[in-house]
Amino acid sequence: MRRSLQRLTLATAVPLLVIGLSACTTTTSPEPTASLATTPTAVVPTEPSSFETPAATAVAATCDDVLTAAAYAELETDGLTPRDPIAHTPFMGAMLDTGALGCRWGKEATDITLDIARLPVDDASWPEWETALTAAGYTKTDDPVPGAYTGPEEPGSGVSPVVVRSADAITYVSAPMFAAMIAVADR
Repeated sequence: MRRSLQRLTLATAVPLLVIGLSACTTTTSPEPTASLATTPTAVVPTEPSSFETPAATAVAATCDDVLTAAAYAELETDGLTPRDPIAHTPFMGAMLDTGALGCRWGKEATDITLDIARLPVDDASWPEWETALTAAGYTKTDDPVPGAYTGPEEPGSGVSPVVVRSADAITYVSAPMFAAMIAVADR
């Protein structure tokens, strides 16, 4: 009799367990919940190799739209074509290491190039980038455009690169005349 009672209890318990477990799953989708979204920011530590990945912008720039149409026409007229980006200066290299867009155009059989790097930088992380700019020898000149920081003169070319700060990014330009032709500075 005792064995029959155990079987009866077990036979009753198993279906109840299955019903109980099936109640834990649902076939309807749960209501979406609001999540606390935080936007990561680019951080400039003292060692350029340890930069963090920058925050994404609403519309990411590409090498096909980072400049104005006039700039692309100028590049074509001068015979400059797309090349693989390289770190033109240590500061540009730090930007690229952080995940910046890197673009390069060059003229065949010459050393004539235009290098651009664009990195999303928000207001919270800007002071660290400004400190890094100063440490790299850049000075705020607002020349040739507002928000421009002029870098040290490049040996050989005598040209000083420019970094332009906009509302949501910094853009490195190896040839200052192209600083006025940055198309996506405020996206």
